[in-house]
Amino acid sequence: MRSFAVFLLPLAISCGCASSSAKPAPPAASSAPKGEGTGTSIDDAILILEPNEDAGIRAQRKWLADHFPGYRKLHSALDFKGEKHFDIVTIRLADGTEKTLFFDVTSFYGFN
Repeated sequence: MRSFAVFLLPLAISCGCASSSAKPAPPAASSAPKGEGTGTSIDDAILILEPNEDAGIRAQRKWLADHFPGYRKLHSALDFKGEKHFDIVTIRLADGTEKTLFFDVTSFYGFN
C-alpha cells in the first residue's frame, strides 16, 4: 500500500503543477442570454453568456427572435475593445426598418 501511495504522490504533484498557456475555460452554461444592455453601442452591448460558439449563436438568435419577431439578419461583423469581443449585427425589422445591435460575445468567442 505504501509503494502505491509513493507512486501516486509524485504523479498528483506533477499533474497539479502543470501549466498551460491555453485560453481559460468559458463560464458555465446558461439557459439563455443575460440580455444586459440595450445593444445600442459597444459600451451598452447585450451580454450573451454561453460555454461555446454554437450555444452562443443560438442564444443570440433567440434573443433577436424574442425581441424582433420577423427580423432578417443583413450583416454581422466582429469587433473588440480591450479584451472583450463583440458581434455587431444589422437586421431588417418586420416593418422594413434597419437596426444595428451590439452583442458582447466574450464568454463564448473562440470556444468550440
